[in-house]
Amino acid sequence: MRNGKEREISAEEIVPGDIIFLEEGDSLSADARLIDTFNMRVDYSAITGESQPIYKTSEAVPDGKEFLWIELPNMVFAGTTVTSGTGRAAVIATGM
Repeated sequence: MRNGKEREISAEEIVPGDIIFLEEGDSLSADARLIDTFNMRVDYSAITGESQPIYKTSEAVPDGKEFLWIELPNMVFAGTTVTSGTGRAAVIATGM
């Protein structure tokens, strides 16, 4: 979603501030903050080597709770894949 309009663009055109719609099977090409999720799990094996999909939520991180950046439950990262569920996320960073 860009400028309030939903449209399909190539991964190379994604920029910070875009809202992306995520569903099962999607490979992420940007880092993003989740703003809405429904039963979402993401495969992080390309980043962490973890074989089990990780549950993701759009809820804020509890105050005082510390996470490694890769463990943040409300963030998704480029190179990962949605294994189940759906979501929307605000892009915060892209590759070169």
